[in-house]
Amino acid sequence: MDNITKKVTNRYKVFAEMFYNSKRRSILAKKVAIYLAKKLTPLKNREIGDKFGITYSAVSKVVSDVEDIMLKNKRTRNEIGKLISHFKV
Repeated sequence: MDNITKKVTNRYKVFAEMFYNSKRRSILAKKVAIYLAKKLTPLKNREIGDKFGITYSAVSKVVSDVEDIMLKNKRTRNEIGKLISHFKV
């Protein structure tokens, strides 16, 4: 999980603390990190939610939102694809 947040923070030029502060409005980088955590780790929604300061049901919503963004925005789809390629062996 730490590798995911590190790659996303480097890619989007944000601070990791922004991911864990539930008071801040959701930013794309945080959504991408949650999406990658869901797709690339065996963690359950509750565990991912605990890490990012959101509820387990919000994890599902974020994943759905990112998938919708990826369908509509080729640039975002390519960025996420590049991030995923860093973790695939």
